[in-house]
Amino acid sequence: MPLVNLRDMLKHAYRNGYAVGGFDLVSLDFLEAIMSAAEAKRSPLILSLPHLNQP
Repeated sequence: MPLVNLRDMLKHAYRNGYAVGGFDLVSLDFLEAIMSAAEAKRSPLILSLPHLNQP
């Protein structure tokens, strides 16, 4: 799955009427599941790392 410019990806999605899912990664298990689903559906996605405040 290639990395692409976010602005270009969102412009393409807007012009073609589809959504791009965005997912916060809290563990590597989630990453594997998200990537597998996106690859199976040949769907773009946005991955983000949440900022976790630790006391």
